[in-house]
Amino acid sequence: MANRRIPFALLVLCGAGCHSAAPERSANYDMEVCVPPDTVVLAGFHLDRLRGTDSYGHLPPDWKAALEPLLSATYLMLAYNGRDLLVIARGHFSPAPPGAVLLTPELALAGSPEAVRAAGGQRATGKPGAASLLARAAAIEIRDIWAVAGGGASLPFTGNIANLNRLLRFSDYATVAATVSSSMQLDAAAFCATVEAARQLEETLRGLISLAAGAMRDRDLAMLIQSAQLRRDDSTVHVALTATLPALDKLLR
Repeated sequence: MANRRIPFALLVLCGAGCHSAAPERSANYDMEVCVPPDTVVLAGFHLDRLRGTDSYGHLPPDWKAALEPLLSATYLMLAYNGRDLLVIARGHFSPAPPGAVLLTPELALAGSPEAVRAAGGQRATGKPGAASLLARAAAIEIRDIWAVAGGGASLPFTGNIANLNRLLRFSDYATVAATVSSSMQLDAAAFCATVEAARQLEETLRGLISLAAGAMRDRDLAMLIQSAQLRRDDSTVHVALTATLPALDKLLR
């Protein structure tokens, strides 16, 4: 009988092709493993980019006060579970930022004791928490500012921006991404379970935009609201808006 031995080189090639490669880790893996599993809103801020923009110099005073303790940070990831806010900061820290816990010279945690403990527990597993939010953030985390929220999330906002809670109920999840220069280009998307839910959300948004623009005494803000671009693709609703930071701050109050 003819020799039917498989050549060694063929075995090597087969072995290389038959074993799937280990999944690539995200560039932010060291931060992602600190995200608690009960997170319902996740956001990121590329502070190293934002500090070089004209808009950063025009930040409202309360925004600047919030960033003051994190002057050494280059990138922030915020995780909110409906009760507690956790700040995961990357940078070069010596010593730790005020009120923060230093995990490594490049990584710090800040927030309530419960939030920091939850982050430490998740980090000990060696795996990222809130996997679904992180997966949905993958497409937008390259932007200067980004956020992703589950449809059941309740955001701790007051004023006009509190309307987001009402709008989130229409969606499975929503994303917001911004590019910042002399102004801020905002792109938001709500991903709904059905086309009908998306249609209801679109109609609600159009109504809110019309009412808000009509109620504004500030003509510039009224024009800004009216400039919002709203469209729907099947079960996804998109909103785009360009504004300066001071104008955006006034609009959201």
